[in-house]
Order: sequence, then C-alpha cells, then structure tokens
Amino acid sequence: MSDPLTFHREISTTDLSREGRHFTFAANDDECREIGDFLGLRALRSLSATLEVKRWRKQGVSVEGMVHADLVQDCVVTLAPVDEAIAENISLRFELRDG
Repeated sequence: MSDPLTFHREISTTDLSREGRHFTFAANDDECREIGDFLGLRALRSLSATLEVKRWRKQGVSVEGMVHADLVQDCVVTLAPVDEAIAENISLRFELRDG
C-alpha cells in the first residue's frame, strides 16, 4: 500500500438487494502501520468496520454501520502516549448520476 489514502475494500453491488448484506472489514498489520504513520500516530493497533450495505433509490447504495479504531497518540500537553478507542457510527449514500 503506497498511499494510505487508497485504503479501501471493494464489494460488488451487482446482486445487492434492498434487504442488504452484512460486511466486516479489518485492516491488516501493514495497513495499520502505514495509515498510522500517515496520520502521525504512535500506533494504529486496529481499524475495522462492520457495515450493512443496501440498494438505495434507483441506482444508489446505502452504507450504514460502525467503524472502530484502537490507537496510540501523543498527548498535546505532555507528549506522553495516550491510548484511544474510537467507535464511530457512519451513514453514507452513493448514487449514480447521469452526465
């Protein structure tokens, strides 16, 4: 992975229904190290997502779920290492547009 901004997981939406499908993704050790370096973290111990992906509108896709990260960053006052556990809900919509 030469550019952490290209970190992604692909899914096929060809046979995706309105009921949707459940996906769980996790970054491997190399991806965590590179993303952590890119973000200036002491360490990114884990990065994962649990998602529900469904058809939305005529040609769209809905992605909802939770993104988790365990990381170590510097305290802005003392520069001592600070462990953080982050859990963030996400809700995204993607739609093809003509033109």
